[in-house]
Amino acid sequence: MSSLKPFARIDGMEVFLVPLSYLLPHEHVKRCRAVEIRRNIEESGVFKRPIVVDRETGTILDGHHRFTAAKIVGLTRIPAFLVRYASAEIEVVGWKDPVTKRDVLEAALSGKLMPPKTSRHLLPFEQERIDLSLDEVII
Repeated sequence: MSSLKPFARIDGMEVFLVPLSYLLPHEHVKRCRAVEIRRNIEESGVFKRPIVVDRETGTILDGHHRFTAAKIVGLTRIPAFLVRYASAEIEVVGWKDPVTKRDVLEAALSGKLMPPKTSRHLLPFEQERIDLSLDEVII
């Protein structure tokens, strides 16, 4: 990932166009939600929010449905904030049951995905909207 150059900057955070092939989900998705996002992307021609990814492992921390929608649309890259997951500034909580960062990484690296919406990541920045046209993502 060190070879990627920032594509844009939002409130001081760099946005990268990351190859989908690099990314590792840690949760399953609700297919109907991914299809809804895909429909929105195709109709608007715009990708609205970057996903959040651990820069060291490629683990998706936030944006599983957007990632899946991008795959369905046929994109090869996706806008993403790359973060250091080991940072104490990033926390993970479970929606129902406790979840640790180790649980998240093990699920991603093993391919044994957690159910949809198992984890919620608390980030030290706001995930601002970035209206990025599909033409810019496809380049």
